[in-house]
Amino acid sequence: MHCPISEQVENGSWAGKAYFKNLKFFDFAPAKSATGTPLKNTMIKLLPKSPDFITLQHFDNMQFDNCDSNLITEFFDPPEKWANLADCGDYPCTGPKNTIFSFVNTKWTNPVGSLDKEDFTLIPHIASYTD
Repeated sequence: MHCPISEQVENGSWAGKAYFKNLKFFDFAPAKSATGTPLKNTMIKLLPKSPDFITLQHFDNMQFDNCDSNLITEFFDPPEKWANLADCGDYPCTGPKNTIFSFVNTKWTNPVGSLDKEDFTLIPHIASYTD
């Protein structure tokens, strides 16, 4: 298997769904480098090579113990380099903006941040489209 898994797929499956069950995260907090520079720290990473589509992501029976809910994931804007005539035309493909993370039966112990719901959905924020 090629690792990390996030480097494995370049194009998503249009009819696919991903299911993750019984995952546990412990003591996940913001991090800094040895020089004090903030680091990107996320529990669940989007596939950085899925320009067209990221399959629906289902998470069931997740456990977050002493975790910052702001670090569950980071939705990103499509990179400008995805805008090429051979692939998506003159604008970047919109895969990262078409992402849905669905969580059910979530358990929080000592939650940090504003999210501590049992069932919730995460989508990217797109100005004038989502709140």
